[in-house]
Amino acid sequence: MVQDKTTTANRNKTMNFELMLNVENGVIKTNAQEMLAALDPALKKYDYVVMPDVYDQAKEDRAALNKLVKTISDERKRTEKNVFGTWEQDKKAIMNAEKKIKQYADNLGDGIAQIDDEEKEKKDMELEQLWYTKSNRSYDLVRKKEWLNKSWSMKKIGEDMDRLVEGIKMKEITVESFLPEDPVERQQVLGVFNATLDPIQAKQEADKIADAKKRVQSLHEAPADLSQQNPQQGKVNTFQNQNDATAVTYNAEFRCSGTKEQMNALADFIYRNGIRCEVLNKWQS
Repeated sequence: MVQDKTTTANRNKTMNFELMLNVENGVIKTNAQEMLAALDPALKKYDYVVMPDVYDQAKEDRAALNKLVKTISDERKRTEKNVFGTWEQDKKAIMNAEKKIKQYADNLGDGIAQIDDEEKEKKDMELEQLWYTKSNRSYDLVRKKEWLNKSWSMKKIGEDMDRLVEGIKMKEITVESFLPEDPVERQQVLGVFNATLDPIQAKQEADKIADAKKRVQSLHEAPADLSQQNPQQGKVNTFQNQNDATAVTYNAEFRCSGTKEQMNALADFIYRNGIRCEVLNKWQS
């Protein structure tokens, strides 16, 4: 397909777009939307497959399109310069002003925060004194961050503390219901509660102690059958790996000394490892 120069000129003439700019009621408006609306129909004539017979025409059309792209780009840059003028420089100056103002505000904020922290620290000391007029429990266990807020008056905090004291009394009653009879074990459970004010953790400690006693008791009862099965061993302590019936059995006789906690730990170790043990005698010294 070969076209003459007149036809080519007419093709390119239809692609002449000019970006217009005007201001209406303080609002900048352009004819960009109108340009876009006219663009698709004008470009349709360039949507063709390049074949040998239109090769030269395709090169001319491509050059015309690239020229149009540059024209529109130049128009856009010209319009931006007309609209914004020295805006880029002014923008930097304004942002520097914002930064400078913010620095002054931040400096004042640091001073305000320092005074607030000092007031909170003073209030916290007053609250600690107030708490100890109501309870001998550690203030650290009941301290609340929200008490330090200005919205919490001393009267409101005092009422909240009274509720906490009543709650602790109810917890104490709960803990009392599962305390062991043994004085040492009893104190051990109370120690957990006193350190946490959490009856659940105290109950877990009580259950742990009870389980340890059961394991020790089972170790005391187990050797009776073993002595009947091995009368030749008499009163010698016997250790056997119950997990492997074919394993070689090793025997040892020894005497252990230690604190109650250590002896309980030893009994726990023996139980966990499946070792059978006969206790011949126990005493305190």
